[in-house]
Amino acid sequence: MFGHVTTAQFVAAWAIAALTAAGVFLHADRRGSKHATAWGVFVFLFLAVGLPVYLIHALVTRRG
Repeated sequence: MFGHVTTAQFVAAWAIAALTAAGVFLHADRRGSKHATAWGVFVFLFLAVGLPVYLIHALVTRRG
């Protein structure tokens, strides 16, 4: 199951990670984060962990 990844599966996973990372970067940048690029890279490399961590961070540090 984990031993064989087709090209289409790899491209799809890469595209999902890239689009999600771009969305996180844009959101963090719009909110004035000094580390928007780092958030984007973190989410791209570690999507399953990075996205929930960013969402919690964004909720906790909500600016009014």
